[in-house]
Amino acid sequence: MRKLSKNSVSLGVIGGSGAYDLLANEVLGEKVSSTTLETPFGESAPIHHFRTDDLDYLFLSRHGESDYSITAPFVNYRANIYALKECGVERIISWSGPG
Repeated sequence: MRKLSKNSVSLGVIGGSGAYDLLANEVLGEKVSSTTLETPFGESAPIHHFRTDDLDYLFLSRHGESDYSITAPFVNYRANIYALKECGVERIISWSGPG
């Protein structure tokens, strides 16, 4: 995957188990690039850089890219947050639906 430039985007979005539907349906805007980062906590989930009309943001699906392949106890939360910080993210919007 292509490496994102450090300090490139300040907004990160973390999606729950339904996020892969958004990725598949391409409703998140124009996909600019994707990457995974190696962190002190292991590899992050894939991080996608999206662009809408006047907003750039980074997006990751915490449970996997195409289905619920990573259950909650096995999500590498520390690696994901660390990786977003390394990409310059200062604010994170996240949603979850406990079930």
